[in-house]
Formats: sequence, C-alpha cells, structure tokens
Amino acid sequence: MTGRWSRWLRLAAWGIALAGAVGVASAWAVGRVTSDLNPTLQFLSWVPAPLFVLLLLAAAGIMTLAVRPRRAAAVVAAIPLLVGVDHLARRWGLPRACEDSLRIVHWNPASPGPDEAEAFAVAVESRPFDVLVISNDWWLFGRPFTHQWVGRERRVFRAGPFAMVTDLPVEEARLVVASGRRWVGMFRLAASPQFGRPLVIYVVDLPSSIRSPRREIARELTACLRDLDLPPADIVMGDFNMDFGSRSLASVFPSLRSAFSVAGQGYAGSYPREWPFWQPDQMLLAPGVEACGYRLIDLGMGTHRAQELMLERPSSDDAAERGDQSASDSI
Repeated sequence: MTGRWSRWLRLAAWGIALAGAVGVASAWAVGRVTSDLNPTLQFLSWVPAPLFVLLLLAAAGIMTLAVRPRRAAAVVAAIPLLVGVDHLARRWGLPRACEDSLRIVHWNPASPGPDEAEAFAVAVESRPFDVLVISNDWWLFGRPFTHQWVGRERRVFRAGPFAMVTDLPVEEARLVVASGRRWVGMFRLAASPQFGRPLVIYVVDLPSSIRSPRREIARELTACLRDLDLPPADIVMGDFNMDFGSRSLASVFPSLRSAFSVAGQGYAGSYPREWPFWQPDQMLLAPGVEACGYRLIDLGMGTHRAQELMLERPSSDDAAERGDQSASDSI
C-alpha cells in the first residue's frame, strides 16, 4: 500500500511540475510576442528571463526525480536552453573596434539630493565625453563645485529637467513636452569639426508606475508630438520606463533603430544599477546616423546605469539619406 501511495505521489509531482513548466513557458512566450502592448499582460514582458530559466530547470529537475522514463523531463529541460539563448542573442553584444568621432553619454541619476550632488558630479567627470546629457538634474547644476567638472570650455544648456554639458556649439535648447509626467526636451547642435553636420537630440522621460499601461503612454506621447512642429530627430534618448524591445516604444518612433541593436556591447541592462535586469534607459538612432559602439556603464552610484554612444562621422551618402528623411519624416 505504501509503495502504491509513493508511486501516486511521484506521478502527482510529475504532473504538477509538467503543468508548471507549460504555464511558465507559455507566460514567457506570451510576453515575448505581445511585449507591452496589452495592458493586462504587459507585466509578463517585464519578468526577467533568468527567472523563467530557473523555474523551468526546477520543473525539469522534479520531473527527473519523480518518474522514469525521463524523456518528457529532457524536453522540458530543453526549453530553458531556448529561453536563455533567445535572451542572450537579443541582449548581449560583443566588443568591437570603434573609432568614434563623437562620444555622447546620457545618465538619469534619479534626482539626487543636495548632499549627493557633488559625488554625482565626480562620478560623471570620470567618463570622457563630447556631449553629456543628464535627466532629472535638479541639484547637479548651479552649485559652487559645478565649475570644477564642467570646466571653462564647456557650457551647460537647460531644457526643463534635462541638461546638456558640451563644448560643441548648441543652437537651441528647449522643453517641447511637459504633460502628465511626460517630459521631452530638444537640443539642436550646430555642425562641428568632430561630427561634420548638425545634430538634433531629443531627451525623453516617461512615467514609471508599473500600473500605467505602456501602450496608453505611447499613444499620448505620439499625440503630443504630432501636434508640434519639430525638426526630425537624429537621436532620441532617455529613461523611457519601457524595457528593451518594447513594442509600445517602437510605435512612437517607428523609423528609429535601437542603438544597442546597431552597435551594442556587453549586456543590455541599466536598472537597477547593481543588478540591471531591465533597460528603461535607451537611445534610438535615425537612418543615416551610424554608431560604432553603444554600452551601459556603471558610474558607481545612483539607481540607473549610464548610456554611452560612440558615433561615426557621417559619410556623404549618410548625409544624403538624412536629407531625404528630413523632407518627409519627423520625430
């Protein structure tokens, strides 16, 4: 009798583990396909792939111990391999040689307080850059120590909660959207010896609440931008609070490409800084803007990692392509 109960318990464990594996695999697949377009299911696209892998491996282990033969367990064990390979293929970039003409760094220090501001400034100063863009910079500028790292040659340009630090000529800096925790700033750089042609950069900061439907945020941002007469973007960057691969974000900027997909190096994760499972901080590139490198860097403080983009000097063909886009496209 004891042996029969033991066999039934093993079969029950096997069945529960199999059902769990099917459920976990289905949740991963739904998240991959729907991304954040469905408000009810958007959280599935935010579950870190390593967690799916661990749950599937646990299910395969239970099935292996519970019942023989183990063919079904082997099939289940192959699923986390698929999930892991898919994750690394999308979110891991190999190092590459890069002779950049312009280096742009963007960082969201998440509104440092006055006691932290000097330490944040020191962390930023440790990275070489031609253009530094900071989101939520409320306490970083206008302080006595600011001149120590901004320097005599660089200037600070403000656009709402965004700031740009550079020694390149900036023709325009202004806030173009400030609505319902949606912020968009625009910086227009004149042609410089480093890059050779003008550059229009938009910086975006969007709501972070996990309860906010990302599709609705994207639609509202698209509507705000559609009503404005704005120059076409070369680069759009910021803390979008939408993960890498977000289909909602892609719907706002359909003609732009992810900088990580173009030239990513290392792992595509920026938040939280110590264990970056997600990448809400992203850069998007317009056609004709080419990068030889893009990576997320840990400045040693704050809650987000910084983004570093290495741009190639545009060729005449790139300039012509950008000119065609300027006549017909916008942000």
